[in-house]
Amino acid sequence: SDVNITGYLEEIPDQFSMLTQVIEKAGAAGYLGAYGNYTLFAPNNSAITDWLKSNSKADVAALSVAEARDFINYHLILDTINTKNFTDGKLQSLTQFGQYITTGVVNINGVSTFVLNKDAKIIQGNIRVGNGVIQVIDKVLQPKTKTVAQIISDNPRYSIFKQALIETGFYDSLNVDPA
Repeated sequence: SDVNITGYLEEIPDQFSMLTQVIEKAGAAGYLGAYGNYTLFAPNNSAITDWLKSNSKADVAALSVAEARDFINYHLILDTINTKNFTDGKLQSLTQFGQYITTGVVNINGVSTFVLNKDAKIIQGNIRVGNGVIQVIDKVLQPKTKTVAQIISDNPRYSIFKQALIETGFYDSLNVDPA
């Protein structure tokens, strides 16, 4: 009798109507409404609104199908992961996008809060639904687009380290697409 992920999100439109629209546009409503074992990091409407503005999009309708699919794939893991399984570092399972999500804990006004990718906070965790777990987050997660080598190159503080990596041949090893 438990609702699945899409059913839960549809029951709370004031928080998740935009995420529901992204899921539908991505073509993911069918499998997120069926049986399975998923963890969905669910940005609320406020988070999606902020993300759309930062990407110069008026609303969810302005997203292409590919953008919506990437959005959902980066917020979805084919495994049920509760916050009790979070450790400082990356989660043990990849997102459907093919990248890891990192987790940590921060203390805000005396309250410990889980943080994903050093940015998004879990504002409601471990919501058990028929086909998995929902972790509500306050920001949209962003896939990594730079390699480790590019991150080092972009920071002038690491210029000597970058040169050492180039001289030893390790720079190319770190210049691998994060996806």
